Amino acid sequence: MNVSIQELQLLHEAGQIETPQFVSIKNYHNSKGEVCNYLINLGTNYQNAKEADQVFLQFITPEDLDFTDELKPYAEEAQQILLERSTRNLSDNIDDHTNASKGQIQAYDKVVPNVRHHLASDQLHVFGKLIRKSYAEGSIRVAAPIRNSKPLTRAQRVFTKNYATNGYLTLKFSNMVAVKINGKELTLTLND
Repeated sequence: MNVSIQELQLLHEAGQIETPQFVSIKNYHNSKGEVCNYLINLGTNYQNAKEADQVFLQFITPEDLDFTDELKPYAEEAQQILLERSTRNLSDNIDDHTNASKGQIQAYDKVVPNVRHHLASDQLHVFGKLIRKSYAEGSIRVAAPIRNSKPLTRAQRVFTKNYATNGYLTLKFSNMVAVKINGKELTLTLND
């Protein structure tokens, strides 16, 4: 892995964050060609968010959410599927996890708190909770693809859009231009 001095500084600073703290990332170049500014929260506990999602699923009723008439018949089944997945993914035994969860766990090595190494791409990523995303001046905005999902999948999305885990993301160090972290402003060089 080839890491610049600036990336080492970012790695060091991100690893110092033990309690939730806001970090500003400016002019991040994503894979869609957009240039965005992010405000993320580093140091939040993803495991706690997963547990909160499970509690949400245990106590929410479909009547509490906005299901269309088309999706109402699928609400209870969707909730049961998501609750079963949540229970599996909270297990200490990775073999119990869903394939998607296993894939995420096996794709990264933790380097320091808040920073992961993506094994396949050999890239460093910061991991945090999205607070705000805006588009840099002059940046294009790519429309989300239209999904033609089955009703059961769409019913699951009615639940998951309320998840505490929504908004967690990984951002590549190599796509960052400027980062404000721990009161320090770091300028990075884009790697193409």
